[in-house]
Amino acid sequence: MLPPGQMQKINDDYVRALIAGNRSEASGLLSQARRSGVGTREIYLSLLTPALVTVGRQYHAQKIGITEEHVATQIVLDHASVLREQHQVRNNLGVSVFCCTSPSESHGIACRMMADLFWFDGWEVLAPGVGIPHEDLVNQIGKTSFNFIALSIPLDIHTGEAKRLIKDFIACGYGNRILVGGETKKLSRVREVHILSGNVDSAITHAYSLIGTKADQLFLDRYLSELGQRISKRRKDSSLSQAEVAARAGIDRGYLSALENGKENCSIGVISRVSASLGVSLESLLTGGS
Repeated sequence: MLPPGQMQKINDDYVRALIAGNRSEASGLLSQARRSGVGTREIYLSLLTPALVTVGRQYHAQKIGITEEHVATQIVLDHASVLREQHQVRNNLGVSVFCCTSPSESHGIACRMMADLFWFDGWEVLAPGVGIPHEDLVNQIGKTSFNFIALSIPLDIHTGEAKRLIKDFIACGYGNRILVGGETKKLSRVREVHILSGNVDSAITHAYSLIGTKADQLFLDRYLSELGQRISKRRKDSSLSQAEVAARAGIDRGYLSALENGKENCSIGVISRVSASLGVSLESLLTGGS
């Protein structure tokens, strides 16, 4: 994992490359973060999302034009698409979410990012995209059962239509199962919705808390997946095969493969032996630290 200062530099350089429309430079910075062990989820939260926020603020402050804003946004969306294709999705957790945005919203980027993060965690996700009429959104959640609805409101001007959507979602039986993020100040008095603050990941964290008894297992599954990715990366960085690492650690190769794929729980003793076999610290595997 990169130190915070170095990640911030990559972020700053990434934003400059986006605004300049320099796709190759932006892609190189993304690759640099990946090579340094930054996982897909963290890239979404620490690179792509902050960059989009910065670009959006500069556009609304009239520091950049609409062409620059659209080009920068498209580069980020293309990067997100590549990450989705490369990401190894975990087993389905048996929970589902319908991710949507206000009908008049033209970008829907926050909604797309939120949908991806749910999907990375093994949720069943339906995200129809932007420009979907009110009636079609309501019809969809009326005929398909979801655990939650995640509604993104990117701009204050969309609050009115969001209220109408929420009213109809509740009428379809989704009271207290609606997560709303973005411009939510005018929704503070709306009942039976969960108003979110923070980045797009807050929707998932809040959804886990509402699930109740399943939450601990879901968080454990996420951690084991991230742990497995760290083991796999450090093994490949050292040009070692699974058989070599397993032999050094005194475990079965199949067991190591399951660990790398996030399919197996393990003791601290096993991770300690694996870290020793890789020549890295125990902390680096457990937390992603250096």
